[in-house]
Amino acid sequence: MKANVGNLMLDEGGSTRNTVYVEIKPDSYFVRRLKGEEADNVFEKNDNGELKNQNEYRVRELEMGKNKGQLIAEQLFNKLPKVQLIKAFENEAFGQRRMCLVFSDMTGDNPDVQISCSLLNARGNINGFSSSFIDKIPRIKIGDPMTISVFKFTNDEGREIRGVGVEQSGTPVKSAYYDPIKKERIGDKPIAVETVKLGKPDWDYSEVSEFQLKVFDKFCQEVNAYWGNEDEVKTTKEPVLEEEVMPF
Repeated sequence: MKANVGNLMLDEGGSTRNTVYVEIKPDSYFVRRLKGEEADNVFEKNDNGELKNQNEYRVRELEMGKNKGQLIAEQLFNKLPKVQLIKAFENEAFGQRRMCLVFSDMTGDNPDVQISCSLLNARGNINGFSSSFIDKIPRIKIGDPMTISVFKFTNDEGREIRGVGVEQSGTPVKSAYYDPIKKERIGDKPIAVETVKLGKPDWDYSEVSEFQLKVFDKFCQEVNAYWGNEDEVKTTKEPVLEEEVMPF
């Protein structure tokens, strides 16, 4: 194990805050923004060329927003093992609806970890990572330990697939709406409707998105009820400091 922050792992394998905030990035990593001395150490290694062959830290430029072009240091993980999901909610920040999952570490006194990612994309469709997790919800046993991970691969048709993996009792939790063996749809999840937009073929995912949002909202209520959390509003605001943890 190379690093341990709230028991986050970089597949081979802290913060003093009560909660560590982590983003799911499009390149299929859990990413923690580094600050202070931690960030300075990574910047120094980057300047010395020591990060060239590492995949647990990186330095990159912000791509948008008022701080566009600013260099930031990040720590990368792809697995969060042996945790319990203790809170789930939808968050709205910077005009974006986001899925937030809070996990409690079961192996020590590490802080909780809040994982978040976009819930809806610019077209109003469910984000791929969120969709992957939501489709597993009917088969997730609330209160049972789990390992959560992110993945990316290219399928037989050459299409890049990205998603969130969940494992409970040593067994992967599969989608409740697709049979990977028979390669066919199951369950009551609606499908996209083929339409024509501006004279060109297009797909309308609005029914799919509405269905998945309802599944996630119901799940949030069930998770919070199970743990006796106080009444959680579906949309809440994160602390101002989270501006610097947005996926920009």
